[in-house]
Order: sequence, then C-alpha cells, then structure tokens
Amino acid sequence: MSVETGVPTVRRRDVSLLLSLAILMVSSASILIRLSISHPLAIVFWRTFYGAVIMAGVGRVRGDWHWYRSEELRQRWHWLVLIGAVLSLHFTTWFTSLFMTTVAASVVLVDMSPIFTAIVSVGVLGHSLSRRTSAGILIATMGAVMLALVDLGTPGNDAFLGDLLALLSSVFLALYFIGGQEHARGIPNSVYTSLVY
Repeated sequence: MSVETGVPTVRRRDVSLLLSLAILMVSSASILIRLSISHPLAIVFWRTFYGAVIMAGVGRVRGDWHWYRSEELRQRWHWLVLIGAVLSLHFTTWFTSLFMTTVAASVVLVDMSPIFTAIVSVGVLGHSLSRRTSAGILIATMGAVMLALVDLGTPGNDAFLGDLLALLSSVFLALYFIGGQEHARGIPNSVYTSLVY
C-alpha cells in the first residue's frame, strides 16, 4: 500500500499475469463449451454452480463471509436476484447459440455487449457518448449485420437463429454489467459473484 495516498500499489507483473489469465479464460470458454457433449442448460448450471462454490471459498479465505448477514446486503437482495436471473439468461442464450452457429459468429455477436451497455447508459441512465464511441458502435453494428446476413443465406435456419440468440445474449450481458455497476458497489467481489451465480 502506498504510504502517501493510502491506495494499494499494483505491480506490473501482477497486472500482466491477471490480464493473461483473463484473456486465456475468455478466449477458450466458447471452444470448451462447443466441444462439450452436454446440453447447453446443463453446462450453464454446472458453470454457475462451480463458480459460486469457488467464489464462496475465496470469500471464506478472505474473511468476507460476515457480508452474507449484513443489512446492506439484505437491502439489495432483490436486485442481486434479478441480476442473477439476467446472467442466467445471458449464459442460456449464448451457450445455446454456440451449438447453432459458428463459434466465431457467436463470440463476435456476444462481444457486442459494450454497444448495448452504451445504448442503455444513454437511453435509460442519461449518460452521454463521445463521437469516437458512437463511431465504434456504428462500425461494430455494421459488422454484426454482415455476419448475420451471411448466416441468413445458409441453408437451414439454425445459424441465423444462433446469431439472434448470441445477439440477445449480448443484451443480457450488457444489463448484467449495468446492474452490477449500479448495485454491487461496496460488496466484496467474492460475495457478489457467489450470490449472483
């Protein structure tokens, strides 16, 4: 911890390690899901179950368990349940889409969630967007439309329906991010994640 500011100092090596781990996890998730022979809903269940157990364990080690009985958490309980439901819809639509369309199309469409986050932030929360952000949204939307048009021309409707599910999944992911930003403040990550999962 920095003596002058009271803010914890972060070593560059730690940041690099965490970023590398995050990139590895995010980039491999869709492929591992697609290689599974389980039903998408079973994958959703076990993914969130193990995530909740692991994060509750992290909370136990870090001494965060007193938060489960806190008044602040009781006041936000209904929001956390709603955020958890939205997250389950994200996982359900995304994991299902991975079995209907290509991994590349599904991942690109799911990764449009920042666009929907920006749209909801502006339309509902009253935030403003810069010109660069607006241009990025326009370019990303055009790319998503081109992906969907390619799949629309593919025989059978599964690929296009998979694209629509992936796009819907990105909307749910955006709502999950916004809900967390609004209602997770001050709650330790281990507690928030274990409850939402």
